[in-house]
Amino acid sequence: DAFFKFMEQDSYLSSHKGQYAESYAARPGLVHKLDLRFVQGYSFNAGKTKNTIQVSLDVLNIGNLINSNWGVNKNMAASNYGKILKYDGKDANNVPSFSTIKVSGEYPTETYSPYINNSQCWSLQIGVRYIFN
Repeated sequence: DAFFKFMEQDSYLSSHKGQYAESYAARPGLVHKLDLRFVQGYSFNAGKTKNTIQVSLDVLNIGNLINSNWGVNKNMAASNYGKILKYDGKDANNVPSFSTIKVSGEYPTETYSPYINNSQCWSLQIGVRYIFN
C-alpha cells in the first residue's frame, strides 16, 4: 500500500505504472532565482584626475526574501534518492518479493523535498569600488 501511495503522489510515476522509468524523466521543477543590484557612482576630481567611487547593494535570491519557498532547490532525500524498493528474496516457487523501504522510520510520501541549506537562502552583499583614471 505504501508503494502505490507513493506512486500516486508523483505525476510522472502515476502516469507510467507498469513501465520502465525513462532516464532523467522524473525531475523536480525548475528553480527560479532572481538577483537584484543597485549601483550608485560618485565622481570627483583629484587634481587633474577624475576618480569615481561606486557603492553597490546586491540582493541575491530575492524571491526567497519574499517567500521562503521560492528559489529553493529540491532533492530526492525524502524518497531515499529514488531507491524505494528493496529485494527481499525468492519464495519456494522462485517468485521474487520486494518491500518498500523506510526513510527515517517512515514510508516515503513525497518524491522531492526542499534542500535546506544556507546557500538556498537570500543574502545581501554590499560593495565599494574605487575607479581612477
